[in-house]
Amino acid sequence: MNSTTSLNRSLILVAFDDTPYQKGFIQISQKYYEEAKRLFPEISQLQLSDISQAIGIWGPSKLGHKKALQLKVKEIFQNPNSLQIKFEKTGEVPLTSQEIKLHARGVMRKSTSWNENGFLPLVCVFTSEQISQILDDRTSRVKELFSENNWAGIYELYQPIKDLPQKPEIWNNAEILSSIGFACGKLSEVGTLPVEISKDKKKKEEYLKQLAKHRQECTLLYKRCVELEPENPRHYSNLGYHYYSYALQLKASRERLEGDINEIISLALKYLDKALSFSSERLNDLYRKGYLLTSVLPDQIQYGGYKDILSQDEARKQGIACLEKLIGCWEDWPENDDRKKRYRKEYIKSLYTLGQAYYELVRNNWDEITILLQLKSTPPASEAYLARDLENAQKAWDYFYKCWQVDRPNPNLRLDESNLAETPSSGEAEGVYRLYWLGKVAFLQYWILSCYGMCNTEKALPFAEKSLKFLQAALNLPWSPKSSNQRKGFVVELLGRVYLALGEPQKAVQMFERSFKNRPIRDAYIQNTYAMGLILTGCHEKAAEILAEAENNRFNLNRKTTVLLRGCNYLSARSFEEAKSPFETILEDKNNPGKQTLAYAWVGLAFAAYHNQEITSAIENLQRALELLPYHSGIRQKMIEWKQQNSKNGSTHKVPPV
Repeated sequence: MNSTTSLNRSLILVAFDDTPYQKGFIQISQKYYEEAKRLFPEISQLQLSDISQAIGIWGPSKLGHKKALQLKVKEIFQNPNSLQIKFEKTGEVPLTSQEIKLHARGVMRKSTSWNENGFLPLVCVFTSEQISQILDDRTSRVKELFSENNWAGIYELYQPIKDLPQKPEIWNNAEILSSIGFACGKLSEVGTLPVEISKDKKKKEEYLKQLAKHRQECTLLYKRCVELEPENPRHYSNLGYHYYSYALQLKASRERLEGDINEIISLALKYLDKALSFSSERLNDLYRKGYLLTSVLPDQIQYGGYKDILSQDEARKQGIACLEKLIGCWEDWPENDDRKKRYRKEYIKSLYTLGQAYYELVRNNWDEITILLQLKSTPPASEAYLARDLENAQKAWDYFYKCWQVDRPNPNLRLDESNLAETPSSGEAEGVYRLYWLGKVAFLQYWILSCYGMCNTEKALPFAEKSLKFLQAALNLPWSPKSSNQRKGFVVELLGRVYLALGEPQKAVQMFERSFKNRPIRDAYIQNTYAMGLILTGCHEKAAEILAEAENNRFNLNRKTTVLLRGCNYLSARSFEEAKSPFETILEDKNNPGKQTLAYAWVGLAFAAYHNQEITSAIENLQRALELLPYHSGIRQKMIEWKQQNSKNGSTHKVPPV
């Protein structure tokens, strides 16, 4: 072999002690030489001209701290059974023997048939690209920065990212690219904007532009990893997580982020599915897919124009299947399985998310108009139609209850309804939220058993009492330190609903006024519930004031409900002519308010007509409402009553007060 066909190889020589480096040569023979030839076939033909550089390290772990040596190879002698390499030391390498070994193992794992057992071969042969990877001290630095969550530090080591395709030692190394991609992904996440940025339009635009750049870089690097290792599910999982994380940011952030959330959700699901195609027991991917389908996609289907054949419930059911698969895997593992500890977080979060998903499968979980207009009904002859909702509510309860039980730092703590105050504040889910959701689901069970608020039954009332107990415990439990600045208005609001459903509006009003004595109510849904209590206690002027604030609240997602409540406030105040306007506004809305909203607008007009002695018109309006809500026995019962009164007394009968 002549110099014109030089292999341009680099050697790593491994010694067990200082002797070879003191004498200036290393010799291997028999099994050591055979192992080297098996992993590096070209070694038997190496000539001095083929060697561009050599590195000397120590094999034993106790010598791993010693700096690697830079060597210049002087001569090579070999025969079929042995190899001798003479060299001289020219300096040190800024990496330890241990670091070189770790880097070399990473390269050999991908490029040879090495089984990773025992020491490295005593002579290793690498290409110039491979030795560049091994000697890159940034690899060790990245691990340190990872442990410190110093994503900017990792980014600085390798920028500009756009130039990496021209650096083959990096561009062809999926492990390094994956680490840089993760750092870019973290840097692209939206946090709380510093005040000096949030108040400066130009700085804010530059900041958001930089986030977009990091997202593009993350995508570029992860996709390159897929090109390099198309059979490695980790890279598809990373891409799935990248899009999953961005979908959550788009959903939660009020900043002007680029990107179509529906497209981002689709990409996240695509890559998570690809990762799961390698193994259906990848718990991180199962959780992320399940969460997207149960907690993100349904709102996009309803409000965000998501273009797919899935309905909200179909999406939730697919997500439920993912999360229940995760729980089944985790619970089937033996107690001493390390994966139990590694994926405990995903297990607990899945219990919590499943509870929410089953809760959302029950469409009728509250009905302001049934409460305000007292659309009561006797229990239906058959409760079969309630069975599905009761089943979903029970599953929601079971999952939240299990989450409450297992999400605790002290495994010896046993929680039940007698010691709610011992619920840990901290956990994968806040203690306040766990108690709140148990109270919320107990109220849902009450609501269903009361025929959706139309009649109180002996079966229903214990669930209302249970709901009050858990909600009061949530109100009393302190937040964990990380959430100490949060408020509990949502707990107060739900307690208000329970009191209103039980026919105790005075308690609801007193609680709202006590809880919001020193601060205004900012959330429209809380304003709506407070206004209901005011209407039912005859405080119509105050109710009108609160409802006006809710209608003007730009974050009001239930504006149509607020309009209906305004109409009900007029009805309760016996201002029947004024009551018509809000209901007519809804009926004239061209933006499809929804069947239930339209039905209740007709019900409101029916009550206004009834109290204006327009009985025929009132009954016709109820009929229109029933065409939209044929299941609502309270509306049907009211229509029967009015027809009977009209038939018995004629059109001149005295109308009872609202």
